[in-house]
Amino acid sequence: MKRSAIFIATLLSNLFFACGFYPYGEDVRFHFMNPDNFSFQKYQSFYYSSLYFGFNNDGEELKVSDTQNQLLWRKYCKNKVSVDDITSALENYSFSDINEKSNNAFIKYLCKNKDAEAINYLKFAKNCEFFNTWQEDPWERNENTIVKKRTVLLNTAIVLAAKTKNAEIRKRYAFLAIRLAFYNGDMMSLAKTYAQYFSVERSNDIIDIWALYFKAIEEKNQAIKNIYFAKVFAQCPEKRFVSWQAFIHKLPEDEVLKQIDNSKDKADVLMMYGIYNSGKNIENLKKIYANNSNFDGLSFLVSREISKLEDWVFTPYYTLFEPAIPDSGYTFQYDQEYQ
Repeated sequence: MKRSAIFIATLLSNLFFACGFYPYGEDVRFHFMNPDNFSFQKYQSFYYSSLYFGFNNDGEELKVSDTQNQLLWRKYCKNKVSVDDITSALENYSFSDINEKSNNAFIKYLCKNKDAEAINYLKFAKNCEFFNTWQEDPWERNENTIVKKRTVLLNTAIVLAAKTKNAEIRKRYAFLAIRLAFYNGDMMSLAKTYAQYFSVERSNDIIDIWALYFKAIEEKNQAIKNIYFAKVFAQCPEKRFVSWQAFIHKLPEDEVLKQIDNSKDKADVLMMYGIYNSGKNIENLKKIYANNSNFDGLSFLVSREISKLEDWVFTPYYTLFEPAIPDSGYTFQYDQEYQ
């Protein structure tokens, strides 16, 4: 009986230690600088954290606000329509809501000016929305039907792009064709349409950048692919996370940089490699500064470096636990680099 009591006590003590609370990650990470106090909100998915990129501290997926498309439409309307009205029409209106009786200032402006091309484009874009996804039917009952319908829309978009007189609306139709081609797995049509209506050298607005994102997916040369994704990352906040995911960070940095003549594009590529580096990143920062000292991504990476130092120095000092990201390559030895 005595031996049984000792055995049970030992067993219970082991269970206690096995299931006891052991803080780790964000529970122990010391950080005094809040990046939200700076203008880094559009890089929020990449704040230094032990959590998975793209999620906040509550485990919720981050949503990035990007109004470049609305601002482009506002410019199209000679700045006579508010961004809010444009956003409402683009995000909340259905095909049938786009008509002369609409109370939306954006729709009313287009109707008042008898801009049939823009109105017809908006209606067509609404018809395409359902087909801009991989998962149309979880039971795969209508898979072939969906592909056929998307193919019809793809061909229609190509025809409408060719017929449209307004250059901006024409480019929007071409982008719809590219996106539909992507979701149909039709990379040949994607590449052909991009070559006909877009150019990497003439990426002037958000439609160009959206199109470049799909061009990057289709691109077979890995170094060029990385350059395209880096350009999209730099210019389109809402595409940053997916561009970061698709960026081939295991490809040697030099292989990509030797393909670039433009210093700004070099800084964009270096930014991507910098985000993937959870360790010391000083050399990367120096290279970015040398190529584009005004790059807002540089300031963000500097803030990440400060957050790393706070974690590496203060977390062990104040908690006696390892840093939140222990595989950072940091050692507790005195390091002249950060003095």
